[in-house]
Amino acid sequence: MPVEHIYVCARMDDLPRVRIPAAQLEARGHVIVSRWLTEGNSTLSHLEISRMDLEDLRRATWVILDNITEGRSGGRCVEFGYALGLSHAAWDGRHRRISLVGPARNVFDSLVEPIEHFETWEGLLASRERKERSYVRRETQLGINPGEGPRDPGGVFNWSVEAISPRA
Repeated sequence: MPVEHIYVCARMDDLPRVRIPAAQLEARGHVIVSRWLTEGNSTLSHLEISRMDLEDLRRATWVILDNITEGRSGGRCVEFGYALGLSHAAWDGRHRRISLVGPARNVFDSLVEPIEHFETWEGLLASRERKERSYVRRETQLGINPGEGPRDPGGVFNWSVEAISPRA
């Protein structure tokens, strides 16, 4: 299964809770790109934090909104909206997977496309595990060593993300 570069949108107060599923995704070989989650940002100004977060969002291939607890700061909603805009515009040629964990708390959270909805982190992780097993099964059937990716010695197929991603 391809490595995902994951950005987690969540309330700062939920940092200890969301670090657990983030670590589980990382243990499966994915990369957590949300530096606020892994490095912290207590010494940075608000401007530096916002620039860092938007830069991390642009690097992400998968954005996950933790919407389990209510909050009033709005930071995670701005990040999630930015991710939706990036996904729809695809100006950089990258399709982003977008997932919401918890209830829809506003009209944009209720979008069916391109958002995957999960009630809990456990549900998201179980869904991901099923997809990973299915991917390994397909690779094995095609004679590819799991994790190696598709082989195309003759250059017949273009396996780049840009070639298979839907365009807006």
